[in-house]
Amino acid sequence: MRRAVHYLLMMLAATFLSGMAVDARAASGAANCILATDDLLDSPEAAASSNWVCDAAKLDAVGDHSWVRIPAEALHVEEPVLIGDAMASSGLIIARATSDGRMASRAVGSAALAKNWTTGTRFALPLDSLGGTGPLFVRVDRPLGPDLAHGLKVVSTEAAERDRTGSLVLLGVVLGMLILTAIVSGFMAIALRRWFAAVHFAFSALLVIYVTTAGSLIFLIAPGISLWTRSVISYATLAWAIALLAPFALTFFERDAITPAMRRVAIACGLLVFAGGFLLPLGALLGVSMRAAYNLCFIPGSIATLVITTSAWRKGSEAARVFVMAWSVPFVFSIERLVRNLGLYSLPPIADFGFYLSLAFEAAALMAAVGWRVKALREERDAALAVSDDLAREARHDALTGLGNRRDYDARVWQAGDMLGLIDIDRFKSVNDTYGHATGDRVLEWLGDMLRREVATGSFVGAWRLGGEEFAVVVRAASVELAALELDRVRRGIPLAIDNEVPGLDEPITASAGLAKVDPADPKASYREADLLLYNAKRSGRDQLCFDRRDPLRETRDAAPLLGPQLNLSRKVS
Repeated sequence: MRRAVHYLLMMLAATFLSGMAVDARAASGAANCILATDDLLDSPEAAASSNWVCDAAKLDAVGDHSWVRIPAEALHVEEPVLIGDAMASSGLIIARATSDGRMASRAVGSAALAKNWTTGTRFALPLDSLGGTGPLFVRVDRPLGPDLAHGLKVVSTEAAERDRTGSLVLLGVVLGMLILTAIVSGFMAIALRRWFAAVHFAFSALLVIYVTTAGSLIFLIAPGISLWTRSVISYATLAWAIALLAPFALTFFERDAITPAMRRVAIACGLLVFAGGFLLPLGALLGVSMRAAYNLCFIPGSIATLVITTSAWRKGSEAARVFVMAWSVPFVFSIERLVRNLGLYSLPPIADFGFYLSLAFEAAALMAAVGWRVKALREERDAALAVSDDLAREARHDALTGLGNRRDYDARVWQAGDMLGLIDIDRFKSVNDTYGHATGDRVLEWLGDMLRREVATGSFVGAWRLGGEEFAVVVRAASVELAALELDRVRRGIPLAIDNEVPGLDEPITASAGLAKVDPADPKASYREADLLLYNAKRSGRDQLCFDRRDPLRETRDAAPLLGPQLNLSRKVS
């Protein structure tokens, strides 16, 4: 980013210096003089006036009508061309004294000025057909601002063409950057579906229109457009683009980086700048110039931008830092142009290209910032989802064993073929009382690990710790008898597994179990059935499995042959 800013500043400096060189080649050595008046004077009256101001400042050209006296030596160039700022106006009157002392004049309407456009907000009017001697007098009628009268000069056709070619190259670079930025921003707005991405697309599109009109390239697209329409579009699109920075910043910055009061200020400043885009046509309706008011509309927003970004920066806002990096160069150029437009000083017209380049740089930088912000938001979302998943897991899992808890068990969707087994460690209270709760917790942990491994291997469909020393498992089998074989295999392995993992126990840790077929339509009834069977196993001597409440010893008679002589389902432990 720093390197890009460095290159941009070098480009802007080169552009400015080249413009100064062109301006120096065009200078005649003598300054123009200006006679500004609200009265309509003809050329003899103006020539005879004693109110001419030489080495005039821009403010000296303020008036409904401004006469400009260009020294005769300025016309001693090959194929002279009158260069001026093609601001909206009613046109020009060009006059020069003839050999017999009379003043010969001709009118140049705004349409003719538009036809002779050159790059930037300027025209290049040929003067080769204008005869006469002495200085050249030019009257500017009802201009939009003082730039037209103050910036008039005469150069050779060769210098004007050289200036036009260089300016067209610069404008092409700027416009190409902006068009590419607008296209990419449009695709980003569609793909990302973020409000600030859509606002940036609108911002980039408005800048494309602004540079096209302010640089006079609009005449290539619409040759018949008037200077007034060109000026209105140029001023309005710039104001509306800048106004969009308020909603962009409010949605781009982190929400806690901008206080509610600052948000209201930003919205108010954005609305003020947006309204400023309508001042030029309003001034035309009222018959007054609103250009100064237009420029003043930007001042509160400039101050608010400095305050808001500084405040957000101090709060550690990463978005504010990126925004400042993107807007640092354009902001300086914007302030410079704002002050210049208020008539406080003048620069060669080529200085405007620095403003155009800075806007192109800013649009591209903000486009990159949009991508960065979306990436940051996605990372924040992913982190929040991870935390949410962790919280959800904690809410539905037992912290000690890692198995699902009662809440997770209650949320299970039961299916046909599910067999519910309830496992309870025998005399667990005595374990805690004899060996301590730390040992009791280790017993529960290892039982949880054992059941989790059975789930992983597919022996069980699921396993939960329902509370205390009671566990639940789900076995999927064609019959209760087959499920009993699987469950009892695990139950019988509990004493040996815990004895290996929890040393120091004087007696084996056994478990009792109850098994019931689940009715998916009434899983609570199935749980009660399994719980009663577990109670039967406990009542019948513990360390056994019951799966038929009607006959506690049915498993001894029916299942033992299936299990083989090495398995004794009815073994009693006193």
